[in-house]
Amino acid sequence: MAFQKVLFLTLVGFFLSLPFAWPGRAAVETVAMTAETGGGFARLRFDWAEPVGFDAKIGGRRLVIRFDRPFTTSLRGARAILSDFVAT
Repeated sequence: MAFQKVLFLTLVGFFLSLPFAWPGRAAVETVAMTAETGGGFARLRFDWAEPVGFDAKIGGRRLVIRFDRPFTTSLRGARAILSDFVAT
């Protein structure tokens, strides 16, 4: 359960910090994010308008995803869908 809490808080912190990571950019893309579970795993899907590079690493008990471009998204509903994997 502690891992789930750390993962969720890490994701929330990451997404909230994105607008400040590139202060020189006037427009930040809005990207739809969906979450799903099945077969003992969880998936986050980011629907970008164009392909974008990313890097995902697990360090300790944290998943860190870094994208090549800044964006905003809504985490609404993700906690409920990922409740077996993420906690607050």
